[in-house]
Amino acid sequence: MLVLAGVTGHVGGAAARALLTHGENIRVIVRDAHKGTAWSARGADVAVGSLADSEFLAMALDGATGFFALLPADYASVDL
Repeated sequence: MLVLAGVTGHVGGAAARALLTHGENIRVIVRDAHKGTAWSARGADVAVGSLADSEFLAMALDGATGFFALLPADYASVDL
C-alpha cells in the first residue's frame, strides 16, 4: 500500500494516476470527501482528513510501505 497526499494537485495527481495505471494499491489523502469520490471510482482507497492531525495521519499510514507528500513551502514561517 502506497499512500499519497496532494492528489488534487498536478504532481500528486499525476503520481497517483500513474501508480493506479500500473496496478499499484494506493490510498489517497484528501481533506474533502467530495474530492475523494473520483479517486475511489478509480480504485484508490480514500482517507479523508488533515495532515496536521497526527492521529488521522497515523491511521492513514497504517500498513503503508511508502508515503508521497509534496507540500508547499510556508515562507511566512519563522522555522521551516
